[in-house]
Amino acid sequence: MTPDGCPDGCHACADICPSGALYVETGRVELEETLCIFCRACQNVCPAERALEVRRERVRHHPVRSQLWDETQARLISASARLRFLEESGSAKRERAFRTRID
Repeated sequence: MTPDGCPDGCHACADICPSGALYVETGRVELEETLCIFCRACQNVCPAERALEVRRERVRHHPVRSQLWDETQARLISASARLRFLEESGSAKRERAFRTRID
């Protein structure tokens, strides 16, 4: 988030934030990252271009071995995180295949 790009007096993102992660303090919009649910509502209502960019890097979850889960998670995270996820996933699959052949 780059509040320098925000129009003067605009608090649309803080007003729309469902989790309270964005709030106004001393006239500036501030972010409490631990509260953000990455819904992108703030990004959608922001009148300034590039003042907000919401990127989800990971989805916390218990290990799931499912192609459907892999596809769903890939839609929820950013492109760079998706590449990293696919590399990790592929590496784990190769390791399992290797162990199966050895055992």
